[in-house]
Amino acid sequence: MSTVETLTKEAIVSAVAAETALTKAAVESVVNGVLNEIRAGLLAGKTIRLTGVGTLTTKTASARTCRNVRAGGTVEIPARK
Repeated sequence: MSTVETLTKEAIVSAVAAETALTKAAVESVVNGVLNEIRAGLLAGKTIRLTGVGTLTTKTASARTCRNVRAGGTVEIPARK
């Protein structure tokens, strides 16, 4: 079984700071700015296309009825983005 490593924001900041002449604080400010713009774009319903990385979009999950296995009844799940 293979394990998947997680690339954290902290690891990205450290790697970029090591490759550039910028401080970690400066790099973190830039990374936070980029992530905030991506988040704002997604919340506005935009598609984010990062060449060489991928495309980020939001999708809408329609409302549905599910079965609560523990209680034996049904549960209404509302639509969400």
